[in-house]
Amino acid sequence: MPDESGDLAPEWTILSNNVCGVLHGHRDAAPLAERFERLGWRSRSSSWYGYEVGTTW
Repeated sequence: MPDESGDLAPEWTILSNNVCGVLHGHRDAAPLAERFERLGWRSRSSSWYGYEVGTTW
């Protein structure tokens, strides 16, 4: 049975885990940030059109 705790396996915790990206063709990232929030992630506005999302890995 797979571990469903949400924690990363120990070998993954030592790696860099930041990902940056751009949604081309979308002026407002709010709907995507809201989708992450519904999945339990936290989000905050980081610029006029950008959001930063994160989880507790």
